[in-house]
Amino acid sequence: MIVANHHVFTFDDKKYAINPEKNTAESIDEKTAADLTNAAPIGNPIVNIALFVTQECNLNCVYCYGEGGNYGSSGHMASNTAKKAVDWLVEQSGEVKKLGITFFGGEPLMNFPLIKEVVEYANKITKEKDKTFTFGMTTNLSLLDEEKLTFLKDHKIMPLVSFDGPKEIQDKQRPFKNKECSTYDSSLPKIKELLSVMPDISCRATMMEDSDPVCVREALCEIGFSTIHLSPASSSLFSEGTNKKQINIDSYLQMLESDSGLILKNVKDRNSDNLKKMKKFNLLFECLGEFIYNKKRETPCGAGRGYVAVSNSGNIFLCHRFVGTEKYKLGSIYDNKLDRAPYLMRTVNTIEKCSKCFAKYHCAGGCYHDNMGSTGSVFEQSENTCRLMKRIMELTAYISCNLTEDDKEYLVKEKIISEKPETLEDLDKKKQNVMAELEELGLTEEEYKNIFEGLSLDEFKSKYSKAIKL
Repeated sequence: MIVANHHVFTFDDKKYAINPEKNTAESIDEKTAADLTNAAPIGNPIVNIALFVTQECNLNCVYCYGEGGNYGSSGHMASNTAKKAVDWLVEQSGEVKKLGITFFGGEPLMNFPLIKEVVEYANKITKEKDKTFTFGMTTNLSLLDEEKLTFLKDHKIMPLVSFDGPKEIQDKQRPFKNKECSTYDSSLPKIKELLSVMPDISCRATMMEDSDPVCVREALCEIGFSTIHLSPASSSLFSEGTNKKQINIDSYLQMLESDSGLILKNVKDRNSDNLKKMKKFNLLFECLGEFIYNKKRETPCGAGRGYVAVSNSGNIFLCHRFVGTEKYKLGSIYDNKLDRAPYLMRTVNTIEKCSKCFAKYHCAGGCYHDNMGSTGSVFEQSENTCRLMKRIMELTAYISCNLTEDDKEYLVKEKIISEKPETLEDLDKKKQNVMAELEELGLTEEEYKNIFEGLSLDEFKSKYSKAIKL
């Protein structure tokens, strides 16, 4: 893979490239200049893709931002396109070993044969290219049968299930296109069957203007999902007049304010069961971990940085939500051009409205698609979203300020919040300590290099556990 660690310039009608890391320069032709100019920057390889195996759907959700699952066009992805997309991902990933593919649509299970083919092809590459793949899927699960369930389980394909909660809400918001029967009645038994063999699957419920978040949340908890995401309906970018009214922000805030008091009470009571149940669906826990460990987020997600979407025709888009919108097409898997500079350079501190906000490192500027649908700019949030993010930060601060060190240790011990993540400095210090101990084994410098570049830390520990105590 050509990476953009070169400075390309023209002098006297000829192209030249400087490699500042190696302090070298050379004369290059037009094609090489173009490849270097459009290449993947070091430090931002593409490592995850949403693969649109189909742009068709069997549901007709009233809020669909993807124009009924067609995203401006329709049809299944071809086998050769899917394989080329996997090859493209491997090429773009550079030295990164662990890659991710999420099967998307439309409803991806409408093209189940291609999903099987892609998994088989990726597993073949795993052996040939020293890469490993994780697989995910966003699905309404209405087409699940025994064969598909077994395949998901055997290949560890983790589904994110789109399901909106109580029967009256699910059927109203997510009807079948042919309206032949209730999507609630059709999908619920399949969801429960999947949960019985894959208990850690997550659910995403879409909230409309009249949605009761507490009611939806309780219904999904009762079904048994391990994690629940409540997301406001997004506006469609395909046609005028289809924008959804904002979710009732006051009811959502009221729920979170009530939750903050309950979280604190359950911590003081050491009620781990209640806390673990609340963690399934509550944004406050994620923010709490960030707050306690002073973790900062300068970008809202990996869109355009480490993650992109590949349409059924092989075009590359900013993320799965932008597929089919020409303005946010970044390139194609069939050429080496990838125009993602605006998203690589943009951080929350470069956005004037956000740069002085006290909650900027929590929301990091917000979802690009939601921003575009509500304000017309991917880099500007709606007032309602800002209000929500700021209140989440305040409620998290309230909880954090009332936690003792014993409380924090309890939350980590019970795995309600994660342990403090290791910084690059921590990892570098650990590596230096290991290197010092390795000297006693008499390994050469080249052997050190092979160990650290070829093995993960866990693999390294396993291989040298008898010689080194970590």
